[in-house]
Amino acid sequence: MSYILTKEQLLYDLYNAFECAKRHKSKRDYVLNFESDLHKNLSELCNDLWNRTYKPNPSVCFVISEPKKREIFAAHFRDRIVQHWIMLRLRPLFEERFISQGNVSFNCRKGFGSLRAINALQND
Repeated sequence: MSYILTKEQLLYDLYNAFECAKRHKSKRDYVLNFESDLHKNLSELCNDLWNRTYKPNPSVCFVISEPKKREIFAAHFRDRIVQHWIMLRLRPLFEERFISQGNVSFNCRKGFGSLRAINALQND
């Protein structure tokens, strides 16, 4: 599987990654702010990635107590778009390998959550 990345393809991919990153968060201020000048913001991000000058922003750290107490590090929204872009590009490569080699991994895979992993263990 070959993939030649052009700057136009990168911008298109970043738009798709933006759509994934905003899912279930479309009314949040940081999403609305980014979306208010979407083309400019995605173009700048595209240029930073293309020119290899992209640098992630510091994450925000906070503690939640439900369902249990834990520390959360939330990435800046712009960085979440990059994370989604990476996953959109890499997931097909990993899925192809998992399928062809018979590997079973339930971590961070669509349709392979904790419940499916538990059921697989119980059925062994």
